[in-house]
Amino acid sequence: MKIIVIGCGSIGQRHLRNLVSLGENNFIAVDLDDKRLENLKKQIKSLKTYANLDEALKSETPIDAAFVCTPSSLHIPLAAKLAKTKINLFLEKPLSDTLKGIKEVEILVKKNNLITMMGMNYRFQPGLIKIKELLDKKTIGNILLINSFGGHYLPDWHPKMDYRQEYAAQKKLGGGVLLTSIHGLDYLRWLAGEPKWVFGHIDKISNLNIDTDDISFAFFETTNGIKVEYHTDFLQRISEHRLTIIGSEGTITWKFAENKVNYFTTKSDKWNKINYKFEINDMYINELKYFLKSVKHKTQTSLGIDEGIKTLQFALKIKKSSKSKRIEF
Repeated sequence: MKIIVIGCGSIGQRHLRNLVSLGENNFIAVDLDDKRLENLKKQIKSLKTYANLDEALKSETPIDAAFVCTPSSLHIPLAAKLAKTKINLFLEKPLSDTLKGIKEVEILVKKNNLITMMGMNYRFQPGLIKIKELLDKKTIGNILLINSFGGHYLPDWHPKMDYRQEYAAQKKLGGGVLLTSIHGLDYLRWLAGEPKWVFGHIDKISNLNIDTDDISFAFFETTNGIKVEYHTDFLQRISEHRLTIIGSEGTITWKFAENKVNYFTTKSDKWNKINYKFEINDMYINELKYFLKSVKHKTQTSLGIDEGIKTLQFALKIKKSSKSKRIEF
């Protein structure tokens, strides 16, 4: 396949390396940073580079698939341009920071029968996959309550970079913890179902040099009647990500840092443990395998642009809810 990667920061470079490891070798990279492109050319000999997307599209078509890895606020204009050229789309999360222009992309994708996929790699995390299997089997009965808690210290996210220059730190680029860490909202939709109502709150409470939110809370109920508590932040000096699911017949617990899922059932009257092997890059590799296979066989993914829209709408409603009037005591 001929593959174009637009935006060659951390995630764009990861995708390029992983595509090479999967045997792909026909690449085009687009980025405004000449030095970055030169470094990539030293690593990937077959790489063609451009500073301008229009020039790349004019010179390199036809292109089989595009990876949009720019800051979030640029995703939709780029996706529209690529969709008009009938290129299949892999869009990094979140889909955007607003709903503006999304309908046009939806129409183009449908009109040109394009394969689309959101980069929601947590759906390829083996612990969460095992939890999904347990829930589908009703191993702990009916789900009653879910608590999702996560956070990391933004300057430690990409230690070699100045965190103030990253998109996550800048409102104009679509940053902020709510949107940057949108994986949690996506996998909660996947595990528990669609939200029916939500009350949320976002804020900036640290001394980090950013103009975006660094903490986000949400409490919501799904259409299945499941209550969910959600927390994410840019504050924690020790990165943590954990999940507790309470059912009518048991409990499931999971921590990202531990390669196991623990579950208790009233039937067994004991804690059970499911161990698995996992490296962080595995979920990125597996999502690429899935996308490439879908493009090759011309079958739509289960993580298409429609899923990106639903998760983005959810996040934006949390943000809107945060502006609601408080009740003072």
